Amino acid sequence: MAISLASLRKKSVLQPPRILIHGVAGVGKSTFAADADAPVFIMTEDGLGKLQVPHFPLATSYAEVAEALERLLDEDHDYGTVVVDSVDWLEPLIWAEACNRNGWQSIETPGFGKGYRRGADHLA
Repeated sequence: MAISLASLRKKSVLQPPRILIHGVAGVGKSTFAADADAPVFIMTEDGLGKLQVPHFPLATSYAEVAEALERLLDEDHDYGTVVVDSVDWLEPLIWAEACNRNGWQSIETPGFGKGYRRGADHLA
């Protein structure tokens, strides 16, 4: 593509922010997320405490997390924010799914670092 002044644009397409919050237990990550625009929580750990927010049942597998995301993509709703609470509990679910799909005993079965790389590639 040749660059010319005709290719200049005045507006950019705004994308919704993607935010990852990291902190120790009880610091207020879920409370912060609960104040986002019309949140719905995909729970991978039981950490809502007293928060009264819409949430899916506790996901104990990657398939359950994926199904919740699919429902949000496929069905009409008024939610404006998806919260995965929490991603550090989601990670082992992803690795377990990668092992299941590839017939590995553990994520380290293919060799140092290879299981993590291949597992993430298959789930992307």
